[in-house]
Amino acid sequence: MKKRVLFLCTGNSCRSQMAEGLGKSLWNQKIEWYSAGIEKHGLNPLAVKAMEEIGIDINKVQLIRKLQNVYVPPSNYDISPFMVYTENELKFIKDTNEVKEIINVDLEQLFIDNNIVKTKGSQISNRYLNTLVPAYKLNGYFVWGATAMILSEVKDIIKSVL
Repeated sequence: MKKRVLFLCTGNSCRSQMAEGLGKSLWNQKIEWYSAGIEKHGLNPLAVKAMEEIGIDINKVQLIRKLQNVYVPPSNYDISPFMVYTENELKFIKDTNEVKEIINVDLEQLFIDNNIVKTKGSQISNRYLNTLVPAYKLNGYFVWGATAMILSEVKDIIKSVL
């Protein structure tokens, strides 16, 4: 018998709908997912847009696992990354206020020793960082900081199962 999960909020129009959709797409084999509200508001188009902005059809994504949270002190962001799988091509839409560049990288590039470098922070940031920082050099770009930490965890997970 499947367990049942209900996401309950005021209007069942945004967060609970997204949670139900993600639950159904990621863990549908073992759990039945529902959402409800104490008032009827209808589906919030912003919930649909939020999922579209990250290029994910929430009904066609499978969760592999949640990764470690990464706190970024300069921005005061706490990043909660996930590793997911889909057979569909993901189409990311860049928000120029938040993202400088989207870089498509073959997973194999993480395992090429020459792609793991230490570089002076001043070479990869507009801030003065006169120290060596670990980074990946991927497709001509330096990938460092929180993104490099997340990629290192992904690399370690893959190495542990190979």
